[in-house]
Amino acid sequence: MTIQAVKRVFLILTLLAFVPQAQAAYICNFNLHTLESESVEVFQSNNAGAYYCEHAFCVNVQSATYSSRIGVDSNGEKLVGFLHVQPDEHLFSPRGTYSQGKRHQKTRFIMGAAIKGYFASLLESQAQMESYKILITGYDKFQGITNNPTHDFVSNEENIDAAMEIAFGSKQQRVSSVNGEVAYAITTDGKYKLLTIGTRSLPVSDQALNSNLPDAIRTFNPNAIISMGVGNHYAVEIRATDRGLTAGSNGFAHDPNSPPKH
Repeated sequence: MTIQAVKRVFLILTLLAFVPQAQAAYICNFNLHTLESESVEVFQSNNAGAYYCEHAFCVNVQSATYSSRIGVDSNGEKLVGFLHVQPDEHLFSPRGTYSQGKRHQKTRFIMGAAIKGYFASLLESQAQMESYKILITGYDKFQGITNNPTHDFVSNEENIDAAMEIAFGSKQQRVSSVNGEVAYAITTDGKYKLLTIGTRSLPVSDQALNSNLPDAIRTFNPNAIISMGVGNHYAVEIRATDRGLTAGSNGFAHDPNSPPKH
C-alpha cells in the first residue's frame, strides 16, 4: 500500500513490541514528517519476502529486543528498521562508471530522514549519553545482480556524508573516518553530540545471519539499526517474521519451506 508521494517527506523508522499472539511477527511502525526534498514515493509493506532481507530484519529485531543498548522512541519502541530500495539501471554496471549522487539521490534522502529521526529519538531516550551509533547495512551481489545498490550505497562514504547533510545541514561536521565508521559532531541545543554511522555490506547467504551481522552488532555496538535490500520499489517493511528461516545447532539457515514460528 502506498503511503503517499510527497515533495516534503521525513521518514522515521521505529519498532513496536513483539506480539506473538496478535500478529505472530515483529511489527514495525513508521511515521512521516516534513523535510525539503524532491518527490519521493515510499510504500509500506508487511511482506519482507521470506528471504535474506526478511531474515536480517528478523535477526536484528531479535537482537534489539534483548539489548539495553538499542534505543527507543517516545513510545518505548526499539529503533530497528528495514528499507527495501528500488532496483535501477546499474544492477549490472561496472562500479565506477556512474555517478553516486545520481544513482542514490532518493536513497540518500530517505536514509538522511531516517537518521535524523533516530537521532532525535536517541536524544530523548538516552539523553545522558554524549555519543551515539547507528548501524546501516546493505547486501552484496545475488541471483545474477552484480552491482547491488544497497552494497554500493554503504560502500561509498560520500553517500553517508550526503545523507548527514540532508539530515542536519550545517549543524553537522565530519570528524573522523575509520574502517567503515564515520563520526560526525552534531550541534544540538548549543552542545555537541557525536554520531557515528557504521556501514556494513553483507553476503546474501546464511553467513550474513550467523557471523557478519551478529559480529557487526557486537563489535560496533549500535544504538539503532537500519538494514537495506533490493525490492520492487522503495518500501519500509513493517513486519518481520521468521518465514523461510530455521535455527539449529549450526545457527540460522534459509529454508524456503519453513513456515513462520514467530
